[in-house]
Amino acid sequence: MTGVQTCALPICFPVTIPQSKDVIYTSQGGVVFFTTGKVGGTPDMIVPDGIVEFKCPNSDTHLYYKLMVNAKNIQSELPRYYDQMQTNMYLCERDKCFFMSFDPRFKNKDKSLNYNRAIHVVEVSRDEERIKSILDKVEIAYDKLQQFIKELE
Repeated sequence: MTGVQTCALPICFPVTIPQSKDVIYTSQGGVVFFTTGKVGGTPDMIVPDGIVEFKCPNSDTHLYYKLMVNAKNIQSELPRYYDQMQTNMYLCERDKCFFMSFDPRFKNKDKSLNYNRAIHVVEVSRDEERIKSILDKVEIAYDKLQQFIKELE
């Protein structure tokens, strides 16, 4: 098919996405690291209207992720991932992130992939209040690091 490429992000997550210079696959063929000098991160994919974080967990964890139906669920149940997504949205200047979980073990009776069960997506919006809290903690950690370095000199 012209204009379409199949990628695996990570390898266990087959996705067909229109090929575009506006889509960056950061988990394939190299590292893209965004940083302010004090905080950094790399989302799995950068698209024009957001970023994507892929998870390819074991089946029990995937089923647990399927219980997450909105950003509030992810914020309360998966706070590290929520903060990861907020940090990456800040660094990439995006307003939303797609949290995607994939488990290829969910099959139909004919052994073909059952996409409704194998893939789960939750859209997470940018949370300026949480980003400010994260950046405040980064500043505190950075200041302590600088103080520690001065003490070593």
